[in-house]
Amino acid sequence: MCDCYGNHILMRTLYPSKCETRRFHSLTFLSSFFSLLSTPLCKKGEQIMFILGTRVHDYGRGEILPLFTRIANDGFKTVQLAYKKAVNGVYSIEDITPKIVDETLDAMEKTGISIGVLGSYVELSMCDEAKRKKAADEFIAMLPIAKKLGAHCIASETTHMANNTKGATRADAVKQLKKSLSEIMPVAESLGVTVAVEPVFYHAMNTPEQTRDVLDSINSPNLKVLLDPVNILSPDFEYSQTDMWQRAFKLLKNDVVAVHMKGVHYENDVPVSVPFAKSIVDYKYLFDEMNTWPQTMPVIREEVKPETAKEDVEFLKALM
Repeated sequence: MCDCYGNHILMRTLYPSKCETRRFHSLTFLSSFFSLLSTPLCKKGEQIMFILGTRVHDYGRGEILPLFTRIANDGFKTVQLAYKKAVNGVYSIEDITPKIVDETLDAMEKTGISIGVLGSYVELSMCDEAKRKKAADEFIAMLPIAKKLGAHCIASETTHMANNTKGATRADAVKQLKKSLSEIMPVAESLGVTVAVEPVFYHAMNTPEQTRDVLDSINSPNLKVLLDPVNILSPDFEYSQTDMWQRAFKLLKNDVVAVHMKGVHYENDVPVSVPFAKSIVDYKYLFDEMNTWPQTMPVIREEVKPETAKEDVEFLKALM
């Protein structure tokens, strides 16, 4: 495991002093409190269903408080935070210092923004064992940071097959993914942190069925799913979207803890990011289904353009 702030937090979390215990619980309560204050954008009876958010790095790289302030002013209530993509001076996990984490907590308090998803997108399915182990250790080191921030979940994808070891099969990659998760989940469970894995049609974990197999194999109550409906929609399903999504809903809906929403169309079978208005996605179908689910979850507007963010907020609110 890398020698970084996450490791120091992990040891303090598992073996805190009395003073640290009081401070830890007060900070965790504070971040959870602000998460609960997030304005509900959809209700089923009195239950909050969706909390609308965006990825911090879609607003560019900067200081945490100004970024959170812009995001809150555009109408979002939660964020997906990937420190290495969003925060000035943070390019590796070693750069996530106590000062950076405290600045995040301060920005949460001042803006009312919660951490819906802490992004730790690492290569958990690499067939090169040294690379896989390094990725798993980095993810583990992020778990106590997720705990301290009161994150709804910490998430990762599962490695683009084209980026894996030459000659690696999907079966090989999934075996490595399960190995990584078997190392990660005991620590996540001990900290009370929810881990979400995201299926993508060109990654190791690429279908609803494969995702279900991974969840069942690991069999951890803290292992859940971040569902991006577009990312499981290969070009083969462009004109039969509901066929794929029905498979996903049947197998995974009880385990979904966060959702991505974005616009897409295909050019020569390659997905291209577009505004919602030009997207092929049947958003009404998706939200009609998700509105029947009991769980509260962040809905993260992915690939937002800050200049049209308020329009996107209104578009999604209308569906909720």
